[in-house]
Amino acid sequence: MPPNTVVVARGTRWGNLFVIRPDLEPGTKVGLSAAVPTREDAVARYRDYLKASPDLQEEACRELRGKDLACCVRSMSRAMSVRCSKLRTPDEGA
Repeated sequence: MPPNTVVVARGTRWGNLFVIRPDLEPGTKVGLSAAVPTREDAVARYRDYLKASPDLQEEACRELRGKDLACCVRSMSRAMSVRCSKLRTPDEGA
């Protein structure tokens, strides 16, 4: 991994806890994750989880701000938008 890079994939401290499984009832446990039917649901549920966890939000800002974030998802911009929106400084833009 390049210097100044943090892996934020599922299974790490920063991975989304909600897995896309339209074949399962929403909320069904899948390992340490919970099933949701769509990608949009996974992002929304993770956003709600972070909103309900202010300490985790603060920790993410401290540990991830200014870092390169590595993940192996099809659309990292969607998966990371929840975390990155809180981590950018005003001069970095949206």
